This record gives sequence, C-alpha cells and structure tokens, in this order.
Amino acid sequence: MERRASAVSADVGGGAVGHQHSDGGMHGGCRRAATSGRADSVVGEDASRAVAGEFRLLVAADGVPAQVEYAPGTAGTDNEVFMCAATDQDAAGGSIGSRVRTFFESLGDAARGKAMHDRSCSRPGKFNTPFLRQLLRHVVLSTWTGLSRTATADIYHLVTSTPLGVSVDPRSSAAVVKNDFKTPRGFVDAVLQERQRLVHLDGWMETLFTVFNRKYLYMYRNGLDVILRAFCSAPKKYLFTPAAVEVPSSLVGPSRGAAFELYEKEVRRAHGDRAFVLPFTLYSDGLVLPNSGAYSAHPLRLRLDCLDPDNPFWHYIGAIPQVFTDLGPGAADQATAARREVLQRAIYPALRDVFDASIDGLEVDLGADGKWMAFLRLVCYSCDYPEGRTVLCLRGVGCIHLCSSCMVRVTEAGGASSGKAPSRDAFNTVTDQLSALHLAASTVRGSTMERDRICDFHSCNPFPPALAVVAGLSTPPNFLYRIMGFDRLHVR
Repeated sequence: MERRASAVSADVGGGAVGHQHSDGGMHGGCRRAATSGRADSVVGEDASRAVAGEFRLLVAADGVPAQVEYAPGTAGTDNEVFMCAATDQDAAGGSIGSRVRTFFESLGDAARGKAMHDRSCSRPGKFNTPFLRQLLRHVVLSTWTGLSRTATADIYHLVTSTPLGVSVDPRSSAAVVKNDFKTPRGFVDAVLQERQRLVHLDGWMETLFTVFNRKYLYMYRNGLDVILRAFCSAPKKYLFTPAAVEVPSSLVGPSRGAAFELYEKEVRRAHGDRAFVLPFTLYSDGLVLPNSGAYSAHPLRLRLDCLDPDNPFWHYIGAIPQVFTDLGPGAADQATAARREVLQRAIYPALRDVFDASIDGLEVDLGADGKWMAFLRLVCYSCDYPEGRTVLCLRGVGCIHLCSSCMVRVTEAGGASSGKAPSRDAFNTVTDQLSALHLAASTVRGSTMERDRICDFHSCNPFPPALAVVAGLSTPPNFLYRIMGFDRLHVR
C-alpha cells in the first residue's frame, strides 16, 4: 500500500528548474511562469491600479483592517478613505501565526473532532494467533478499503471447506477458524470489530466541515502523537548536525540540508544549548484518490526526518475529502475555493498540537543524555505544483506572480532581470490574506475592489494558509514560501 520512499527536494538553496536568483537558488515556479504561454494575457498590477475608483486600505497598528468608507475617485489619483473604529477581529494579537490560529480555532473543526469509534472497540478481539492475524491482514489489505462483506464471507468458506468424509484435525487452520467464528456472518462481524479496534487504538478521529453549504467528513489523527510514537520507537536518532557543539556525539548525524541547519541555529540561539530540532516532512497529492465507492479522499502523510535515513517511513495522518464540481454558472470557481478551504481546514486539526510543540517545545527524555527540549520544524512539504499553490493559498496558472518563492512577474520570469526579484514576505503576504478574508465578508462599500487589489498584488487567495502557525515559517527564518518541495518520482 505504501509507495517506495520518495526522493524529495525543497526550494531552500535551489530547486530543479527555473531562473537564477541573486542568492544562488533557482525557483521552479518561475520557469513554469516563463513557459506557461499565458504571459501576454495577464493583467499586471499597474493596469489593475489604474481602475477608476481605486482606494487605499488603512490598517490599524496591530495589522487588523479597520472599517473603511470608499470615496470614488478618478484613475491615477488618490482616493479618500474615512477611518472608522477598528474591528475587534484580532483578540489574540501577537504574531501573524497567532492570528491565523485564532481564525482556524474560530471555525471549531478541531473542537468538534471525536473518536471514530467508542472505547468499547478497544477490547481484545479474536484474532489472537499468528495465523488469524495473517488472515485478517489479507482481508483488510487485499484492496485499498479491504474486502467487501461478501468477499470476506467467501474467504471463510474457502478456509473452512474440507472434502466430504475426511476427518478434520482439530489443530488445522480450518478447524481453528470454524471453532472461533462458527458462521460466515460471525467471521465478517469479527473482522469489522477488529478493524474498528485497530482504528481506535491508532487514534483516528473525525470531524465535519461545512463549506458552501456542503458537508465534508474528515478523518484524521493527532500528528504530534504520531511523531512521538515514531521517535520513541526508533532505534536510531540523528538530532544534530556536525556543526552543533556541546551535544552527545551519539546523536550527531549527517547534514540534512540548509533548512535544517538554519532551524538548528535559530532554535539553539533562542532556547539554549539544551534544545534541538525535530524535523518533519508533509506530503499530499490531490491526484491520489482511492475511492471506496462511498467516500473519496486523498491522503495527508507525515515523516519524521531525524531517524534512520535508510528506512524512511510515511505515516498517514489524514484523509482529505475530495471536492467535486457541480453544474451551473460559477460552479467551477466555487469548487476551486472549496478545495482550497477544505485542504486548509484538513491540515489544521491534524497538526494542531504540532503547532503548539513548534512554538513552546516539548520535553524529551534521551535516557543517559538527560532531558532536552524539542522544537518541531517543517523542513519540506512534498507535493506537485498545483497542490503547493493551494497549500500556500496562492493563485495558479494565469496570475501575475507564478513563482511560489519570489515576486517575479510572469512577463519577466526566465529573463536576466528576474534574478533581482524580491522574495515573498511571509508576514506581509499572510497579513494581507487575512485582510482580504475579512474584506470578502464585509458589506462596506468598496471592500470587494480592495480585496481584489490585495489578491492581485500578491497573486494570492483571500484565505490564510494553516502552515503559517508553524514556528519558523512566518517567524524567523521565515521559510513559509521556501519549504515547498517536489517528489522527483512523481510523474504527471
């Protein structure tokens, strides 16, 4: 069921294809922009700012857009904006990450999460011998969703059938299965109960999204629990780079790239010499849609990157619901917006505790080496280009800035001047995405035009990325737009 280990590359220090930047990196999105074939049809910021009646959004000191009144003007002139009392939309204050977190908490998805099965499912089942466990494994893993009830009953008949007139050894497989489950119905029910028990022990939960008046069932598990289980059970741990000083030599491993080294330097500077980085990678692919006939979703997976590099293992932490396009005018745009929102709302509940651990850290007992503080950091989000733009809540093909890492214009990508393009600023971009989100819900005259202007300027969507809550992405070293990677084995 698992694909073999993917070879993943991140944008830190350079990508695979794209234009050359002054820092030595190459951004793949810029090459895509240069060859998209739609550069001439894209309207630039200068044209959008020439629209008659443009206005300026004044922002309160804490970055929260105040209510504004729009006074129409003429093209190329400044317009009057009358400031009203600032709204109380940012009660949490503080960093941009805390404001994004406050927004996702207000949706209540994580608070509504509940265990998929009750505690009664945790009682030991009947599959308590090696043969019976192997039989269960065959039934459960023969297909993506396991065998149907009819096919499971057929397995029972196949295993227990014996020729007429032949005595059955009570120690044989046929006798064991027949004695334990009695009937095909009993075997089918026992398989279902055992699956529910395993799902319960693995910590799977479910919650319900409502997006554009449609409900989406989301199944997930706590990403922090998954990380801690993998960390505690791992025989090998490489927690420090060779550049780290005053650390146990047994925990020093090979360098894992520029991103990890910068994270390590920043964490140890801010939290002292008894702190270390727990790096992890995320993976999602909207093209992988296993369908059970009743539910269609693509997986969200996590890998802990400080363990044995020769035996990488991906853990499933979520099943992101698929959004289908309805018929009618505007249905395609609504489906695109729904997919973006569903993905962000799927990432947040699964990584809610990971976000806390990235900010506050968690105490880890390393045995003879004592207790240390671990700070989780995302080093790469592996996906294809369209999925990466959705994860960052950036617009796709047809926008002005197609590079996810910098602000090069689509008309200049691939040219000599593109190397001087400024990098995307995580704080300003996410702040403006929050502003655009509030403007989208506003009834103040002129708010729609200002929302469109903000989104055109950044080539973003009016929705904040959930990953902005992770420490190190919207805070120093500000890697939000540099952790998007790609799977070199992924071919479209």
